[in-house]
Amino acid sequence: MFSVRGKLITSASSPLPTVYYTREQTANYWLLISRRIKSGRVIARYRYILTAKTIEVSVGAGEPKKRLAQTYANEALALANAQAEYKRAQRNEQRLELKLVGNPHLVAGGPIQVSGFREGINGQWLINRVEHVISKNGVYSSRLNCQMG
Repeated sequence: MFSVRGKLITSASSPLPTVYYTREQTANYWLLISRRIKSGRVIARYRYILTAKTIEVSVGAGEPKKRLAQTYANEALALANAQAEYKRAQRNEQRLELKLVGNPHLVAGGPIQVSGFREGINGQWLINRVEHVISKNGVYSSRLNCQMG
């Protein structure tokens, strides 16, 4: 199944439901803020055929600037690729890792809403990776790696 990131659907073509967790249901959590990855401005180029000139379009503002290597066929393609790269960079700035009470509805690509934490953590996240664990004594837990949704 192919889907837009964060827009997974069930086999009945309905959106994947958001799973809700509070701080009390969480054993441990870690918020990782990347200092290396910053989303500044993304610049893409396209070739305007009528004048045979290369024109730049950009998304975002400030530093750092990221210039996409490819030259696109038209302005719409250049802008769409710049926006996709800008969103990807924003998602990668912060990551949240959670160890919590197990839930089979937690799936990679699905949304999770957390509350009861501090500001900057509360809100909706996109699940990148899930590891479901049943310990020897029968305790079911889930470990998640999430990014901003």
